[in-house]
Amino acid sequence: MDIKLKNKKSILICFVVSVYLIAIASIACIDVLNNKYYLKKEAYINSEFFKKEVINYFENVQILIRSDKSDLNKKKQEDLESVKLKKVINNNKAFSYYIKNQNTGKVYTNISGLSNLNKYIEDKALYNLNLSKIEDNRFNFIRTEVERNNFTGNIIVLKKGETSTQLYRDYDYYNSIKSKLIKEIIIGIMSFGIGIFLILYLLKYKRDELKFIEKTRERYNKVPVELRIILLFIFLKIMSDYQRRIYLFDMPIKIERFIKLSFVALYIFYLLICGLNFINNKNNGTKIFKNSIVYKMKEDIRESFKIKSTIRKVTLVYITTISIGFVFIIGMAMFKYNKLIFLLIMTYIGIYAYIVPRYIFKKTAMVNKIVKGTEEMVAGNLDYTIDENDKGLLGKLAHNINNMKKGFKKSVENQVKSERLKSELITNVSHDLKTPLTSIINYVDLLKSEDLSKEDMNVYIQILDKKSKRLKVLIEDLFEASKISSGSIELNIEKVDISEILRQALGEFHEKIESSSLNFKVNMEKDGIYANLDGKKTWRVFENLIGNILKYSMKNSRVYIDLETEGNKAMVTMKNISAYEMDFNTEEIFERFKRGDKARKSDGSGLGLAIAKSIVELQGGNMDIVIDGDLFKVIIEFSLLDK
Repeated sequence: MDIKLKNKKSILICFVVSVYLIAIASIACIDVLNNKYYLKKEAYINSEFFKKEVINYFENVQILIRSDKSDLNKKKQEDLESVKLKKVINNNKAFSYYIKNQNTGKVYTNISGLSNLNKYIEDKALYNLNLSKIEDNRFNFIRTEVERNNFTGNIIVLKKGETSTQLYRDYDYYNSIKSKLIKEIIIGIMSFGIGIFLILYLLKYKRDELKFIEKTRERYNKVPVELRIILLFIFLKIMSDYQRRIYLFDMPIKIERFIKLSFVALYIFYLLICGLNFINNKNNGTKIFKNSIVYKMKEDIRESFKIKSTIRKVTLVYITTISIGFVFIIGMAMFKYNKLIFLLIMTYIGIYAYIVPRYIFKKTAMVNKIVKGTEEMVAGNLDYTIDENDKGLLGKLAHNINNMKKGFKKSVENQVKSERLKSELITNVSHDLKTPLTSIINYVDLLKSEDLSKEDMNVYIQILDKKSKRLKVLIEDLFEASKISSGSIELNIEKVDISEILRQALGEFHEKIESSSLNFKVNMEKDGIYANLDGKKTWRVFENLIGNILKYSMKNSRVYIDLETEGNKAMVTMKNISAYEMDFNTEEIFERFKRGDKARKSDGSGLGLAIAKSIVELQGGNMDIVIDGDLFKVIIEFSLLDK
């Protein structure tokens, strides 16, 4: 039991982990989609931040060039602002520039010792903006200035060195996000694959241990379609807000992120339930529609109008109450009123206009169903069942009426069965008594003949003796059955050994058992199995059952007789293979004059099993019959004496 419980817990944990893995994959997917720009090639180079850095640098260089071109004296050219600007440009180690004025032929650069510009660009450049061929529309401003001043040359963004600048920090930031997103993609794919595999495996091979899924789906099926749609939209809205605020993979890890992850896992579980529900009900749209509020409202209205007198009264009450509300509003409109009170009244009327009609139609429909059900029962249709879907007193009333109908139906069935059995009893008694009696009358007539030989006379007398004894047995059995059923039989209850009584019964039939082709297998658990019983009557039960076995068993078959104890019960089991087809009910075989051979060719009276069962039950025991194909099995239980 403990191992089974542990396995169940392990499977449950495995399922929860699989849902969380899919939730992690979902969050990874959302994060990747929200930041997919960072996955592009040269994402930072193509960003607005990079554009601003390049344009700002070009503007500073351009201002520096203009200051160099001015006609002011040398002292003014080296004025404080110019010096500051040159310092800013030279301190920005992320850029180099090489600009040539085509009009004057003068070259402006911050590259010292330059011998080969192309070689320098190839070795040093992270990005090169060729001023003669500006194709990137982001740099339209630079293109315009270059064309206006007739500049050529290059603005070069250098590869990262030891110096840290804002541009390099931004560049590293973009690359770190790209690296993080690639890891998220790998984690997402692995989490999704493992999660889906686990869920599919558990649903296919361990579904019995995940019964809560089926229970959840059954509860979900009870939710009206309209509420399901609203619930789905609420989840989608929350998830759409979440996708902008979920940062599961950022450091440090906080508890609030696990809470958000749990909510996403809950949403995944909800989608799983929706998916399973869709698969199971994809061809059952009618059933889903019947569970909707609209359909139920329509049915309630339809049922309500079946008895017009009821709906008229209910509608009158509804219209009267709603009219009072409108009169009150009109009265308020004619005088000064409070907006809050007006809003509350309108809200009340809105709720009233929805809830009250729904309640009225539902209750009216229930009343009509009860009336319809009682009419069907009065008409004799006892198979009609009143719908009990109301949780109030009307539902309880419908339930009680259905129970009354079931009891009445059972009573009618028992009465019909009783009449049928009574008819069969009369037929069987007449047949069983008439057969030997007719034989006696016929042979008596033959004996009256004067030309009979002594030998024939002896034969006829033997037959008469046999038939009269047969008739005597039938009458005695009939009287005994009558006495038992009326309760007038006397029992001599005393402490007896059941094993000893069973041995005596078997001993009584020893010669017949030996002469038969049957193979008896007797198994007694132990000697001295004591109970308070009537020894003679109990012997009569065993004698009847063993006699039936000898009469009705298939030739050359085995018979099993077992006596064993189980708790405070002694159990006697007798099993044999029937020679007749047993196409009868196990309950009917206990009826009086009911016999296994319908042709009634055997010597039995048909009262034996009925008498045996009555004797057993009068002694506080129980006797049952089990039929399995041709196997006939009798089980008798007696209460043992307390030790």
